[in-house]
Amino acid sequence: MQQIRTKTEIRIINYVDDILLLHQNKEYLKNMTQGVIDTLKYFGFTINTEKSETEPNQIVIFLGWEWNLANATVKTKQKKRLLLLHDLYNIRRWIKTGTKITVKQEDKLIGKLNYLRLQFQEASLFLNIMDHQKVQAAKLRGWNTMMTMNKTAIPDINQWIAKLRANIPAQLIQIPPQMTMTIDVAPSGWGSTLERELQMIEIAHGTWNKRQVKLSCNNREIQAITQGLRSFAKTLKNLRVQSQTIRSDNSTTVFDIRQCRASISLIKEIKQVHQTIEKLGIQIQIIHFPRVKNEIADALSRLSRVGDYKLKERIFRQICLQMKL
Repeated sequence: MQQIRTKTEIRIINYVDDILLLHQNKEYLKNMTQGVIDTLKYFGFTINTEKSETEPNQIVIFLGWEWNLANATVKTKQKKRLLLLHDLYNIRRWIKTGTKITVKQEDKLIGKLNYLRLQFQEASLFLNIMDHQKVQAAKLRGWNTMMTMNKTAIPDINQWIAKLRANIPAQLIQIPPQMTMTIDVAPSGWGSTLERELQMIEIAHGTWNKRQVKLSCNNREIQAITQGLRSFAKTLKNLRVQSQTIRSDNSTTVFDIRQCRASISLIKEIKQVHQTIEKLGIQIQIIHFPRVKNEIADALSRLSRVGDYKLKERIFRQICLQMKL
């Protein structure tokens, strides 16, 4: 392989018996492909012509994925997508009817879906419930037993079906951030700013309801990010933003969103963040932003400097009397 790379100036990517030839010049690649095939045959390799594609193309099937080399995207190939949809429809039907399946059968499906992490980075979030049920069944009864899946897994299965039916390609190149959204929360509410090149574009803030007030600070921080993204959705769409930075002073939130993993208590909120990002069609880079530098968003979250406070009329009259005004 090394000699072929040196003599032909063709970039070769190989994994076991799969070989992908790359070159910027289409005609040169076409002329050299047959030479590479002849060289491989000379050294004892057998070429399966039925599975091989020798005509240069910018859309190729490699390692079970459909790669678009023109715009650097990747998506699940058609055959695999249809097989996975068939498995998901069966699992959903069996859950609804209470049909038992083997623990290994559930584990096999989870493994197939986990393989799609290249296209769907948030894959682990929508496997958490199914994996938890599988592990519990394996602990109680062993791997070679039957299990009945709980209906709580249906929403995640529906999400997988929707993702595979849409089959939106994943962008392999990270687009430089065009906007910066900064988030901060307080016990009473949340605040967010949207900036471009250090220039303030828009601000947003809100208060927590009775249920949200009782949540942990981590839950509220993640919900604030979702609220901020939704508040700025129109602006992001009008300015055709493709990538943005999110700044938060909560290290747990930053880690969970970046790694697409979360504890049971936070997984619902993390899912909402990724679903909102997917709906907006943008890339994000989330970074930790020290609290001492987060002045504007902090002020908005507390409404301490935005003119939403006023004295009660009774108190105002008492002050006027005391000051003899």
